[in-house]
Amino acid sequence: MHILLTLVALVAVFGSLRVNGDNSDMKKKCFADLKTHNKCPKNIKARRLFFFNSTSCQCEQSSQCLNGPNSFKTEAKCESQCMGLVGNGEVSEECTDYSTCSVTCGQCTLTINRNCTPEPDNICSCSGNNLTETRPVELPPCGKVLAQLNAGDNSTDIYNIWVSQLGNWMDFIADTVSITLLKDGNVVQFITFNGTGSTSTNWFSAATLIATSWSTLDVDSSFYFGPGGTPFQVDLDANCSNPRKTYLRVIEDGNSSCTILLPDDKPVILYHPQSCKAPVDYTAATMEFADTMFFTYT
Repeated sequence: MHILLTLVALVAVFGSLRVNGDNSDMKKKCFADLKTHNKCPKNIKARRLFFFNSTSCQCEQSSQCLNGPNSFKTEAKCESQCMGLVGNGEVSEECTDYSTCSVTCGQCTLTINRNCTPEPDNICSCSGNNLTETRPVELPPCGKVLAQLNAGDNSTDIYNIWVSQLGNWMDFIADTVSITLLKDGNVVQFITFNGTGSTSTNWFSAATLIATSWSTLDVDSSFYFGPGGTPFQVDLDANCSNPRKTYLRVIEDGNSSCTILLPDDKPVILYHPQSCKAPVDYTAATMEFADTMFFTYT
């Protein structure tokens, strides 16, 4: 009796491992071609009228009596055997694309797109997955425009002009300062800083970072705002000799040592387009150019 119980337990364990770890038997059964009886059995209980439709990925009823592996007496039996194949593909979320927002500040309704990687030999693995979702997100707070930088408008000496024109910084900066990058009129990336107690030169720093569209940007990143050919810089680190980790650069001349092939008209607003991944490359294929850089404050 003890030996029998042990054998039963082993069968249960190994049987469950086979079912949970490998669904090849399920695929063979549920994706098998339909076969029909030449003559339907007179015994109603013996009739198999349900099958798994690999096109709709649903259990359906047939008008004919079925034979072969893809045939079931009841719909419930079909579902218990086959519906485990539906929607079990690997779903991953794409980087957030803020250009789907219809506004440039405040709360917007964002469209989130997901990718589904199908399971091998399972055409139903991505069926039924919700690959599109809308959700509310917060863009920079709607405030007053402090300044606007347009790509290609021949602006030079950006830093010194900023300092000279905004010497009365403390007179109007209250809570936040935001940078919003626009391309084709849509928001592509943004950064919001704490403006309380800041000056016209020290507000742009990792220490004052409040919110950003780049989820991998944090206090360990390198921020630079100052004189030179690249007055605004945000990098994953401060190593300019390896400029493959850039989030944002404003380049006002062609002499920067940290550039790729740039448009002739300056300044250039170069940015990392992927919001959910850290920058890992610095090529024309992985960086993009914004049209406008808005500075707002609240």
